[in-house]
Amino acid sequence: TYAKGVEVTGDTFKVTKVTEDGYEVWDIDKPAALTVVKEANDLRMPSLKKKMAAKKAEIPCWGYDELNPIDENIGLAGSPTKVSKVFAPPVKLNKEILSGEPRDMIAELIHKLKEQHVL
Repeated sequence: TYAKGVEVTGDTFKVTKVTEDGYEVWDIDKPAALTVVKEANDLRMPSLKKKMAAKKAEIPCWGYDELNPIDENIGLAGSPTKVSKVFAPPVKLNKEILSGEPRDMIAELIHKLKEQHVL
């Protein structure tokens, strides 16, 4: 959606969307999934007090034993999807080398680009 701004108003979101021509404002019902452009937030520099608190903070680290998961819900057995095949799609290169006088090659190039609706 390229959302630049989001306001919550009751049961809807008021979303400012970035477009090629500027901005559009949309009212979208909840729930909704939005993609947000990086310019949506202005980053603030943390204060010295917050930096010092972050250095002293203890970040909990949980492993398998602490989480105690059900084995059927994790890993390949717990995945709702399975990858059947991974491959790189074939690359199709259509190239043509023009020859002749520069003026004629330019005219031919323009003609070919117009045929393919590039120009």
